[in-house]
Amino acid sequence: MTVIAAIADNRVIGKDNAMPWHVAEDLGHFKKITSGGVLIMGRKTFESIGCKPLPDRPHVIVSRSFPETAGVDVCRTFEAALDRARSYGKPVFSAGGAEIYRQSIPLANRMVLSRIEGEYDGDTFFPEFDESEWRLASEEERAEFTLRVYERRAEAGRGES
Repeated sequence: MTVIAAIADNRVIGKDNAMPWHVAEDLGHFKKITSGGVLIMGRKTFESIGCKPLPDRPHVIVSRSFPETAGVDVCRTFEAALDRARSYGKPVFSAGGAEIYRQSIPLANRMVLSRIEGEYDGDTFFPEFDESEWRLASEEERAEFTLRVYERRAEAGRGES
């Protein structure tokens, strides 16, 4: 599983159920990387994209209360969502929010993080993670963000696909 997120310097990922920035190049990068894969996200994240699945990738929504919805799989636990996402036989991407990231990071073998320059006011933060368990595989400066790809160190264990 790959964790994919856009994160400000102060770890903010959202405010009032929306991203506090608009970086078109990062949105295009997200589309390119996740197309053909399966997205796992929480209810609030799904609501923030208009409760409409993004094209070319199944969506698995984790929520105890969200109703069954045409075009998406709704699972009541993260574990059930991960099982459902894996059943597609495609790359699995954890796409937020904070609680989904918190549960995903220990199981992920890769993280694709767009570091948005600056500190933003927000109410949702990307969880802290033990950087010693990860190796920076690549880093690319873009116009409005830095793209960092981390791979789990083999000796760190847990990472699954």
